[in-house]
Amino acid sequence: MADIFVITSVIHVGSTPWTYTPTRSIFTPEQRFAQTVGTIESVRKYCPGAKILLVEASCLEPSQTATFESLCDYVHNVNALDNTRAYCLNSSKKGLGDAWLFQQGLEFIDRLGLTPRVIFKMSGRYWLTEKFDRAIISEEVPTFRQTSARSYITFCFSIPGSMCKTGIEIMKKTVTMYNGSKNPSIEDYLALQFSHIKAVSCIGAAGQIAVDSSLSVYSV
Repeated sequence: MADIFVITSVIHVGSTPWTYTPTRSIFTPEQRFAQTVGTIESVRKYCPGAKILLVEASCLEPSQTATFESLCDYVHNVNALDNTRAYCLNSSKKGLGDAWLFQQGLEFIDRLGLTPRVIFKMSGRYWLTEKFDRAIISEEVPTFRQTSARSYITFCFSIPGSMCKTGIEIMKKTVTMYNGSKNPSIEDYLALQFSHIKAVSCIGAAGQIAVDSSLSVYSV
């Protein structure tokens, strides 16, 4: 099977401040929806053979759902799950919701018996750029963009399709960790949970930081 992009999305965010900033998001739901449509379009442009699975945490308008269903191969809305609301809408720990939504995407892939070569995790509102190069993505180990000695970008990374079950277990472990007293940056934690990874200097993705009032674009 082709690669699959798991796009994790929260169109209608909660109001609980993050631990590191009181601003949950400077963008309106309408802006977040339009940006996530842009995420999908960028995958179609720069990785045209890939399938797309959107995992949405919030309750969408019917027209929004219809649009996503027309653009994606699969749409998995997990808003009705109690843990989704607790972890993605009401928690102050950003990494908790991030790990939970990717776990839901991996479990969806596993339940359907899909066998992608590579599973990409892509945060909604971010997008692939012309620097994206599928040829550098490993099909043997996870591929992360490294930013420092022990820090790796998590808004766009990949794991081999053969590691889907391993990914589920690591996400479960991550969710359990965040549900305790610890709250490390997801960028400093997640990649280190895999026994082996491929670190790259460019992953070919960018996005507008949701808590940054300057609307700066972060490109890696």
